[in-house]
Amino acid sequence: MHNWYEGVLQHHFRFRWGLNEFSKKNSSEETKDDTTGGPILEKKDESEGDFFSDGFKKLLLCAIGEVVVPTGITPMPKRIGIAKNGKLKASEWHSLFSIYLPLSFLDTLLQFQTSNEDMVRYQIVLENLGFLIQCTNIVSSKSYKEDDAISFQREYDTYTQTSASLFSNQRVLPNHHYALHIPEQMR
Repeated sequence: MHNWYEGVLQHHFRFRWGLNEFSKKNSSEETKDDTTGGPILEKKDESEGDFFSDGFKKLLLCAIGEVVVPTGITPMPKRIGIAKNGKLKASEWHSLFSIYLPLSFLDTLLQFQTSNEDMVRYQIVLENLGFLIQCTNIVSSKSYKEDDAISFQREYDTYTQTSASLFSNQRVLPNHHYALHIPEQMR
């Protein structure tokens, strides 16, 4: 399932959310403190890497670093999102999407002051992340039932639909195509 962790999850985090560009941009220069207020979502184009504002990205990465987990859970690098920390391993991508993001993303979203108009789009962002997390939890199960394959198919289809509404010019990579065959492998 490395294709899921190091393919789909990594692509979502680094390119769809723009945290790859954020880490490159901020590794050489420190950004001003713009972590409160302002818009969370900026552009829709996945290729530009500016889906979230820099302030939101900075606050989210900080929140991920502050999550306390018990011994035995794969810890995140101290300064996640900084290029010089290197790549995350498959187990770290799994921990990020199954433990750290569910605990930190909503909290970070609520820390930003938002208008009612933006809340509809934020709801779609939360649903999109929720479907991706559900797929991750199914993929990382030790055993599968027939219902798991059906659930994965349904959740992944909904994830791709919500991604299409959030990200224009989204790229479908080989790992995304491979994910379509995961339910067949579960059976």
